Amino acid sequence: MLGDNHYIHRLRVSCLKQPQFNRHQLLALDHELTLTAKSRDLDHYLAQSHDLLELARASLLDRAANSLATAKRYDDPWAAAAAGIEYRAVLEGCSHAELYAHLLAGQQASASLRARSVEVHTCFERLFLSLLHLHTSHQRQEEVLLEIQSNFDQLCNADPQFAEFHWIDKPRYRLRLPWPAAPLHGWLHSLWTIEPLHAHQIPADSSAILDSALDRWQARLEGGSLSCPRAHPIEMPSVHSLAESYLERQQLWPDALIARHWAETRDAIASATTYVGLEAICEDMEACFRMEAIWNTLWLSGLLAPLRAAATHAWMKDRESAGAFEKAAATSYRLTGLGPRALLALPRVQHFITHNLTPNLAGSVDSLGAHSGEAGFDLLREARMWHSFGNPIDFAAVLTQPDPPLQSQPLFYWNQILSQSSFPTRK
Repeated sequence: MLGDNHYIHRLRVSCLKQPQFNRHQLLALDHELTLTAKSRDLDHYLAQSHDLLELARASLLDRAANSLATAKRYDDPWAAAAAGIEYRAVLEGCSHAELYAHLLAGQQASASLRARSVEVHTCFERLFLSLLHLHTSHQRQEEVLLEIQSNFDQLCNADPQFAEFHWIDKPRYRLRLPWPAAPLHGWLHSLWTIEPLHAHQIPADSSAILDSALDRWQARLEGGSLSCPRAHPIEMPSVHSLAESYLERQQLWPDALIARHWAETRDAIASATTYVGLEAICEDMEACFRMEAIWNTLWLSGLLAPLRAAATHAWMKDRESAGAFEKAAATSYRLTGLGPRALLALPRVQHFITHNLTPNLAGSVDSLGAHSGEAGFDLLREARMWHSFGNPIDFAAVLTQPDPPLQSQPLFYWNQILSQSSFPTRK
């Protein structure tokens, strides 16, 4: 009934190349092929298969299952619960119209959980960016304190597991931070003065329920011994993704860690063999980047903080800027165990000065714009002010005081413990 190179055969070949993304579709394709073998003609087959209803359902089930796997991989219980709701929703419906009505209902029911996922991670990132600013700068202090309190309160309200001392054990938080726990607990210590009122609870793990639902769906499918022709896989179009934009930006604002992520993303997208697999790859790489981006921003901002404060003092030359430099140096020392001169000698800092700072001392900093995951624009602004007074940018010359004793702290990166001089690489 089906030609050797029919779409169903081609889709099956494509799904088999990446079964981890297409498990439900493979089950449904075997169901469809079994029905064709039992059908008298095309009309009989379409009636038996309800116009390929289970294949349509399977693609939605794969999307939800892939989303669930990504959420669990990055410790996002809200996104996982949302995917579970969407998975259970598309198991219902006896026609295409009913199926998509259930899909829409599931998406509506899960929307608040996906919004809470965004809220938790956004508040956490803003909280620690503000805390780092508070402890390394003398500017905007009252405004930053309000931002810290607001984001802290929202985070406590949204996630009951964001609790004193124990919050850093959660991968969704630990993997976003490059630094040891002790100074971070110190930053938060005064904020835990009032027992938080948690308006929301962590959604329960629904894995067992979903496994049972999958078994019930699979029991409805036809199965049998199949002999399939050698079909050509589906041709996937080339996709111009955000990865290309970030990689092109390396000419303007180089960052090897960001470049590596987007090169991996570009290659992963090119490897997709089905549209469902493409969506799964994009969702996974996006979730990975959300963690990697804030990690990189905090790491580099912490390394550069004393240099930014030194640049400010080099042109302001007042008591407040001198105090801010001492504060920034002390904070970076607690985070890294390195004094300002040792930080200046780090390969990552030297790369930034050579490739990001020096080429951009002239022109408008606003024209650069900060992309997600980037850092150092505050240092560039202060260095430009310093440079505008006709002074050469020479950090070694302004860092006149000797460093405190070396007490190098570990660098935490994707469950690895590295040295501060390492360039982080994922295992």
